[in-house]
Amino acid sequence: MERKADRGKRLLAGLALTGLLFLSIRAFAADVRVVTRADGLPSEWITAIAAGDDGIWVGTLDAGIAHLSPSGRVIKVYGTRDGLPALKITSLAFFGANLYAGTENGLGVFDGFTWNAVLEAGNVLLRNVALRTEPSGNRLWLGAVNMSGGLLRFDGKRWQNLGGEGRGPLNHVQAFAFQGDAAWLGSMNSGVYRKTETQFQYFVTRDGLPSANVTSLETFGGTVWAGTSRGPARFEAGRWVAFEKPGVFPMSAVFCLAASPKALYLGGREGLARYRDGRFEMLKAKIDGSPLLAGRVNALLVRGDTVYAGTSSGLLEIKGW
Repeated sequence: MERKADRGKRLLAGLALTGLLFLSIRAFAADVRVVTRADGLPSEWITAIAAGDDGIWVGTLDAGIAHLSPSGRVIKVYGTRDGLPALKITSLAFFGANLYAGTENGLGVFDGFTWNAVLEAGNVLLRNVALRTEPSGNRLWLGAVNMSGGLLRFDGKRWQNLGGEGRGPLNHVQAFAFQGDAAWLGSMNSGVYRKTETQFQYFVTRDGLPSANVTSLETFGGTVWAGTSRGPARFEAGRWVAFEKPGVFPMSAVFCLAASPKALYLGGREGLARYRDGRFEMLKAKIDGSPLLAGRVNALLVRGDTVYAGTSSGLLEIKGW
């Protein structure tokens, strides 16, 4: 179901209150389909997105998980009555045959029929869980962001504790990326770590990061990008190169990253941007002929030629951009 023009105008009016300044940023037109509560979502504040063979799975801030068909129809909504440990979803990831849902109070594991809750693993209390599966599909990484949190890695049989347990920086890992044999870890307050089986390096603001609060990581263009509370940065020749306002990057904070072979997508407080061919571009979308700029973007997923953006006002399905 297409979102009607009046809803698009209402969201645009809300964006006007944020005082966006993007006139110097080149904007491209795109067609957007928006899924909201009117279409069956339990909440319009989207926090996580994952893609399976059976459609798109969407996590929300306060109302559990919605399963959407490949055509975008809401099939079912899952909550605590279905076995989820909490309604606030912090991350989603497919690993093996299961869907894993990070929540504010535990890990949910869905086998296609039922949800099972895991509250602790490897001596780590699973709260505010961040998840990401390695590109090979061989292992699932988990960061539990709390005072008794830590960093875990799962091979399908055993959870391996890689550090934390309430001590040191690894109990604040909230973002992951993988390049070669290295895992890149983004911390809530301590910058970026690069971990291999034999080495452990860390990078902070003195190494070029615009902020030590790293919200997201992604590989694109042969290197690693970081989204931070003060904009994005790219790793080059052993240092981070920051893209900060004014004039260079059109948003003040980046909350999520996702990449296609040709472009890097960045979601943040002021909307959705794309980095391609050496420049940033803000999204300019049309809904029923009315212009629309995505509001706060909390989660991103690229699947084929479609970009899914989880915003504070619904799920955006973006084509032609």
